[in-house]
Amino acid sequence: MQIDFKFALRIFNIYFKLFLLVLLTIIETQADSLACEQKEKHRTVLDLVKELISKAKNLQPDCVHDPKDPSSNSSECGAKERVSAFLDIAENLIDGAKENFSTCDEARDLPKVVRLPEKPIDCSEILENGEGKSGEYVIWPRNRILNDLQLKVYCDMDTDGGGWTVIQRRGNFSNKIDFFRNWSDYKHGFGNISEEFWIGNDNIYALTNLRNYTVRFDMENVDKEYRFATYSPFWIESEEAGYKLHFDKYFGTA
Repeated sequence: MQIDFKFALRIFNIYFKLFLLVLLTIIETQADSLACEQKEKHRTVLDLVKELISKAKNLQPDCVHDPKDPSSNSSECGAKERVSAFLDIAENLIDGAKENFSTCDEARDLPKVVRLPEKPIDCSEILENGEGKSGEYVIWPRNRILNDLQLKVYCDMDTDGGGWTVIQRRGNFSNKIDFFRNWSDYKHGFGNISEEFWIGNDNIYALTNLRNYTVRFDMENVDKEYRFATYSPFWIESEEAGYKLHFDKYFGTA
């Protein structure tokens, strides 16, 4: 039984193109979003296809030109070489596709990659970055007032889950700060960020107009009685509007 090689080659080209379309679809699949079982199925299919391609390559006859043999067909020989080249390309594509689908055990061992903000805009983003200790930090509120300049703040990482950007602090510190100040002082801020301070009206405006915020007041009297109050949302307007205060829903014990 004789086989028309050119006809077989045409059929092979059709199936090879369909195969490449399916293979490229698998390569473009977002592997990270697939369930463990789905990843294993993809790897199994790719292994099976690679095995079939390897067998097809072994079945390819050697192409030898014999000038003494008039039946020797150089075009048919070239077609066979193109088939071998296609099979090599397919093998390389499969190897590349398999790299997208780690095994379930490998996926469990890999740490989760979380994209963190390079310049946190407030203490809540610093907390998301893994910093859980109260203290001084640097933030970059994105606002025309600060014009992408950094701002040193005190972050409270202990109260109610942490992530609080402190705008005022008064307490039992050795260096007492006088809070009876003029407009300019309250506009720009004053005091020691590690002890008593007022962060400044311009800075509060820049902070509270980035997103929806909650303001929290924590108070303790001389008898060590503690009270707190929160208002949400909370923001202030710019100096042109007299730093007009906006706040809503109350919650607390004060």
